[in-house]
Amino acid sequence: MKYGKVTIPTEYPCTVEERYIMNPSPIPKFDNPKLHQSECLYLFGAGREKKIYAVPPHTDVVSLAFEDMPFEREDFKGKKCRLCGSTNTYLDEMFDAETGEKFYQCSDTAYCKEVCSREDSGQQQNFCIIPELAAAGLDGLELNHHANHEKDHAIIRQYAFEYDLFLTGGSDFHGRYEGVSVDIGDYLAEPSGIRAILGGEEA
Repeated sequence: MKYGKVTIPTEYPCTVEERYIMNPSPIPKFDNPKLHQSECLYLFGAGREKKIYAVPPHTDVVSLAFEDMPFEREDFKGKKCRLCGSTNTYLDEMFDAETGEKFYQCSDTAYCKEVCSREDSGQQQNFCIIPELAAAGLDGLELNHHANHEKDHAIIRQYAFEYDLFLTGGSDFHGRYEGVSVDIGDYLAEPSGIRAILGGEEA
């Protein structure tokens, strides 16, 4: 109680049906309330104990709390995932090593990717098939393009990092008749893409 509150982010204990004490590791305490009267079955594996704990649907699960030490979830008010824009999930605080920028991303990466796949964003609205394409031999992704917005850039960079893909870019200029306010040289190629295309040579 050094800080006047419980600071553990995960493994926050719960009471189950007012009878059992449970450690819901590895989920963050932010998600503890989702266990209460849930529509689905939750399974938790305890490897060292060689046991599996099950929480049946429609079960009372309440996070442990005391009069002088109430249960409190992390507060992400005013923050959102930079990839999918979610504000209702547990967010990891991260830093860009190159720019020093602080940003937030969903801790639940599967949920984040699902949300991103539902978004009509990006040049071809097809972020959801990147894992499949990467498994089939995809080498790179186009980052700099007039149809890719700031949120798209974050998603593309995350996929590139995860699947070891280089990044490209270009103005995609096809003449004035296209009706797009873009000119030759407005969007440039990424250094990683240039090096990959040149066979590892520095641009």
